[in-house]
Amino acid sequence: MTPSLAGLPYSFSMINLVKLLPEWSWRGFDQVMVQAGTTRVELVPSMVLGVDWDQQMEASAGPVQQALEQLLQRYTVGSIQSLTYGLPINLADHLIDHPELLRRLQALGVLGKTTGCSVLILGSPGQKKRLDPAMGEAEHKQRFMANCSWMAHTLGPELILSLEHNTSVQGAEYCNTLAEIADVVRTLRGDGTATVGVNLDTKCLIHEFGPSVHVGELLADPGLAELITSIQVSYDFLTRDTPHRAEDHRHLLAFARARELPLSLEEFGLLEHEVPPFAEAWNSQL
Repeated sequence: MTPSLAGLPYSFSMINLVKLLPEWSWRGFDQVMVQAGTTRVELVPSMVLGVDWDQQMEASAGPVQQALEQLLQRYTVGSIQSLTYGLPINLADHLIDHPELLRRLQALGVLGKTTGCSVLILGSPGQKKRLDPAMGEAEHKQRFMANCSWMAHTLGPELILSLEHNTSVQGAEYCNTLAEIADVVRTLRGDGTATVGVNLDTKCLIHEFGPSVHVGELLADPGLAELITSIQVSYDFLTRDTPHRAEDHRHLLAFARARELPLSLEEFGLLEHEVPPFAEAWNSQL
């Protein structure tokens, strides 16, 4: 992990801003980040760089590079998400050498190097629909693993592909539990794909296990803990009505600090008045 993670300031995800910033505005973004109380962002490339950012990434003096320069003058990129946004793909289809995805992966490699960010989060429930009712779970999983392996190797050895355990509630129809994603990562690592990991998303945990999920117990499992490469914390997780809420918060923070993992606050589509309480809910329990 990058040395800048040593103090572990949290990131604020750009995915939080899809309602607040339907059109990109530096002034608007800066105001939100002041409210969020951090200078670290979880980058959604298409929001700040444009929907065709991957096609322009190599232009050394183009608008994408100019936007990146402005971003990095203001903020540190802790992680990158929405990797496959806008691509008409299914993550269990035959994607090896898919031209649009290959171009996107190559652009992500440049983006990671430019921003100094090593963790890329792959979470796309809409791209995890069953391809064919006659094709079983095992084949979907095998195809998904093959694609993840190809993607990780294409990104290169300096970038980590962190896989989110998208749930059935979110619309993912295969590899949609924490146990399945952990098994995918464990299998891929065993087969020689070292740069993959699990993105521990607390909203997914609530979807799967309910609001009383005990994160401390999950992290106590060394077989799972060694697979985690990034953490996303949702507002509903921080405001749960459960006696172990503060304890879970401390477990997450200690775990992320000990392993120098990027941690972001992520809640899709916040309203303006919801930004300060989100940051306060995290900081009040430290």
